[in-house]
Amino acid sequence: MPERTYAFEAPPADRGHLATLDGLSIVRGMLTGDVPPAPIWQTVGLELASVEEGLVVCEAGVEPWILNFRGVGQGGWLATLLDTAMGLAILTTLPQGRLHATLELSTRYIRPVVPALRKVRVTGRVLHAGHQTATAEGDVRVGNKLFAHGQTTCIVFDAS
Repeated sequence: MPERTYAFEAPPADRGHLATLDGLSIVRGMLTGDVPPAPIWQTVGLELASVEEGLVVCEAGVEPWILNFRGVGQGGWLATLLDTAMGLAILTTLPQGRLHATLELSTRYIRPVVPALRKVRVTGRVLHAGHQTATAEGDVRVGNKLFAHGQTTCIVFDAS
């Protein structure tokens, strides 16, 4: 039976240095490797490809462990990719000392993700960045083909 094991670096218990950074600096730090990503990224195979304010692009490989019993990408995997890309896009708009958390996530699946695709590109774009809530949209594509898209609403709050 196939087996998947991997090691990951747990985020440091003391994240006080992140409180001195705005969201865009945090996400750019994740891109350069100066800020460790969340452990879930290794679980789902996510990598940052590009970051700018209000826009994040990620990539993920279509690996055997993300497939459901029918041999296509599990919907929860796609939802996790979208939630992450959209949440990171929102984070890029937040000033120092502000955090966010998902309040609502909707995902619409267009076509199945199959192993032959090898890699998907996930984009998150901010629609609204307010003081109390933020919204974003995202999509999962291979080339120009749309495989899933979604929207999120996040609560924005003080880190302290």
